[in-house]
Amino acid sequence: MAQSISSAQAGAISSGFLGGLGSDKATDFTPKESLTALIKVAGILIEKVGENLHQSAQVSSGALSDSFKVNNPSSTGKTIHLDIEALDYFDFQNKGVRGVRGGGSMGNYSFKSAFPSAEMVKSITAWIARGGASTSIISKPVSNLESKNKSISQYDHAFAVARSIKIHGIKGSGYLDKAIKIAQEYSQDVLGRALAIDIINALPKNLNDGNSNKR
Repeated sequence: MAQSISSAQAGAISSGFLGGLGSDKATDFTPKESLTALIKVAGILIEKVGENLHQSAQVSSGALSDSFKVNNPSSTGKTIHLDIEALDYFDFQNKGVRGVRGGGSMGNYSFKSAFPSAEMVKSITAWIARGGASTSIISKPVSNLESKNKSISQYDHAFAVARSIKIHGIKGSGYLDKAIKIAQEYSQDVLGRALAIDIINALPKNLNDGNSNKR
């Protein structure tokens, strides 16, 4: 399951990035706390993604959950942002996919044909092999013909499951939307405080009150 990013990890990432970026020389402002907090928010999002996928029983190989990663921060002008990468089908399970004969979907995804591709059948076959669906267990030695028949049976089973998915669609779980909502709630609390610390740290050590009196 995807794991959140610890405070130490977030601090190390932000320090490494800002070390190469440097501060804003005009203001001597280095947003270390803000960037660290932003990375921690991304870690919370990834952690909740894994939990939600597991709770919605949409975890098969775990590849989707494990694919969520925080990319290195980048800077455009005075804007610092993070990218979160995932497998390209990440939103199919989030929003759902409409089948050729209907089926609920919160998004605009839909299957165009009722006939599954060879790659889809292959994936379903692997899913069945991992225990995604009930299969018969043969505990005695089998002949080549019996083994071939078993292989054909597994393919037929996988094809039937894949075709059913294409016809009836995939129901969206909202696993990502729920994770984003939690991360946003968390960010409202931590980002403001982090920015305040960065601003305080950027203030000159000796302040002038306007009357040539330093404090």
